[in-house]
Amino acid sequence: MPRDETRCIASVADHTGYHFYQCSRKRGHGPNGKYCKQHAKRFEPKPVPVVPLREQLREDIQPFVEAMLDELERHYPEKGDSWKTMDLYALELILSTHVSEWYNKNKTNDKEDLIDLANLCAMVHNRKSINCADLRREE
Repeated sequence: MPRDETRCIASVADHTGYHFYQCSRKRGHGPNGKYCKQHAKRFEPKPVPVVPLREQLREDIQPFVEAMLDELERHYPEKGDSWKTMDLYALELILSTHVSEWYNKNKTNDKEDLIDLANLCAMVHNRKSINCADLRREE
């Protein structure tokens, strides 16, 4: 039997499950408008469960953050919070020196250097944020 071009092109089974025939509903949905509303649903994109980016990143970087905190705690008895009161330019110079040393070592597996760099970046970021807040208060 030829297909009816006005009806959905999906094949459906009869009550026995052995005989198939063309769907009797009107076309107008799905790819190229060749399906009825019911059969077009199989072509709709399935929703993908979305994990909020912050949660995903937290899981991904948590070990690195823990390593940063461990390193800060290890140096705390010796250096304390000296980075909070030292000259900002001096702190930036220390960061710049560490970046140059790390780059010149050309070691990709030296995780301790990367942790030190991350801590120095965080310190400079914190200090610049504080300085910006102080400048805003003065205005």
